[in-house]
Amino acid sequence: VPEFTDTISQFENPSFLIEQLAIFFNNLSSGSQLLPLLENNPSLIKIFFIVLNSSTLISEKLSNDIKLFDLLVSKGFMDSIPSRDLIFKDLKSRINNNRDFEFIINELRRFVKERKFQISIHLILGKINCYEASNYFTNTAEICMKFLIPVIKSNLKKRYGYPIYHLPCILGMGKLGSCEMNFYSDLDLILIYNPNVNY
Repeated sequence: VPEFTDTISQFENPSFLIEQLAIFFNNLSSGSQLLPLLENNPSLIKIFFIVLNSSTLISEKLSNDIKLFDLLVSKGFMDSIPSRDLIFKDLKSRINNNRDFEFIINELRRFVKERKFQISIHLILGKINCYEASNYFTNTAEICMKFLIPVIKSNLKKRYGYPIYHLPCILGMGKLGSCEMNFYSDLDLILIYNPNVNY
């Protein structure tokens, strides 16, 4: 508690932060190990309060999934956001040539949640600017597409008999096409192909 009060007093509007903190703890699931985690990692307290003070969205994500706090103390999380090539290799090792559609989808969902959280934290803390964040959000989507396309092609082949080597052109529309994606962006995709061509 003394650490909390000392840190809160450093903010411009302590009353607002206290309100956000009350909302956070009210939404927090019972049995959470948050306080021991903060006690063991006191450097997280200020980061936690900066998030509460800056982003209702990320605060809600944290209260709904307290495991995200583990990412904050994981090695390298605060240092930098991995490049597209590096994160692709890491994701590839996680999936490890598994072709089960549900497994891949679940791994990609976890990857997207963790990646978007890291981008958001770095943006809130001023480690990156909004343009860099947009690029990171965009290449997160591109990585997922790169993994999903072969799986989708295989499923289409099984269901509808499309040639397995038929490579459609995927046109990214909107924020994806202009590399301006944000936390809320969805994907607008157009698949262009000639069904009469058999490669």
